Order: sequence, then C-alpha cells, then structure tokens
Amino acid sequence: MIDSIPARAVFKAIELERRMILDDLEHERDLPFDDTVSVLNFCHFLEAARLGEQIYSCVLPTKYVMFLRKTVQRLINAGELDRGALKNFDDTFSENPPGMQAA
Repeated sequence: MIDSIPARAVFKAIELERRMILDDLEHERDLPFDDTVSVLNFCHFLEAARLGEQIYSCVLPTKYVMFLRKTVQRLINAGELDRGALKNFDDTFSENPPGMQAA
C-alpha cells in the first residue's frame, strides 16, 4: 500500500497502520509476529527520522529491508525526510549494527 500513495501521505498511512496494530494487540487479535514487529519498528524509525533522531538498532526480516529502504529514499527525494535518514535506516536495520562485529 505504501508504494502506491504519494510520499506526503506515507507518514499518515504509517500512523494509521500503527494505531490499527496497537488496537489489534489491545483486543488480543492474532497478528503475524514478523509483520507486526516490522511495521511497528518502521513506524518508530520514521517518527525518529522526522525529528532527526536515531533509534536503537534492530533487525527487519530480509523480505522487508529493500522495500522499506526504497520507501525511505522516496521520502528523501520528496523532501519529507533529511538525506541522513537513509544512513540512519542502514545503521538501524543492518544485521551488523555499527560497533558490532559479525560472529
């Protein structure tokens, strides 16, 4: 859905999705764990990125990383996020966060 809406509407759509997920969790509805955690982490990342802040590193399932990275790039291109948001995305969702050695 996110890739089919204008960049200026992404933040609102993500916020609505976050609210729906939180409502589902509050009412103990079954949700796919990977999808739920990924959406909530991305929502948190976007909120921090708008404020020019960084969130703690976490891992997204590989199937989401490229799509969400393209979304961040689209938001940067549209002037919705600062250019540093892409590096923050990579640092946040990398499998090997800065300062951590691969095992």
